[in-house]
Amino acid sequence: ERPHPEQGGERISEDSLYRLGRSCMWIVDLAEVLQIPDPFITQERHNFPAIRPEALGLLLARFRAGHDLYDMVAQYNQSIAAISQITNELVIWLDNRWKHLLDCDSDGILHPDTLLDYAIAVEDYGSPLSNCVGFLDCTIRKMCRPSEGQEAAYNGYKKMHALKYQAL
Repeated sequence: ERPHPEQGGERISEDSLYRLGRSCMWIVDLAEVLQIPDPFITQERHNFPAIRPEALGLLLARFRAGHDLYDMVAQYNQSIAAISQITNELVIWLDNRWKHLLDCDSDGILHPDTLLDYAIAVEDYGSPLSNCVGFLDCTIRKMCRPSEGQEAAYNGYKKMHALKYQAL
């Protein structure tokens, strides 16, 4: 059993956001666009003011981190409970607020009857499959080497910096 971590580090600041690969103003703008309440208060009364984009910053850090909450306690000066609650509750809040953009379009192009029409059209064109409704398209567009975020833009398969688009 691991001992409780030493709570230290710093609150979400411009430096810690830079480690996430984003500027503080980018996070503030994103929090404003997403209409995150100021302050964001969890059910356990943890208070995260949007002026310091701490709630969204912790959520992004949690999504980006490959390690567990134990490491984040020392880095961001929040308890495991606070980090866990803010990430869980903010994800639920964002999902409820923006679900109309996140839901699958089951009434339009992804309706079962429409998918059946696609499968029939593909089969009529000569496909040996009777249940194929589309094809994967992977487009890789070469780009110049970015000054920031090179690792994210590097395509190891093509050995170049590129943007990759995938579509059905």
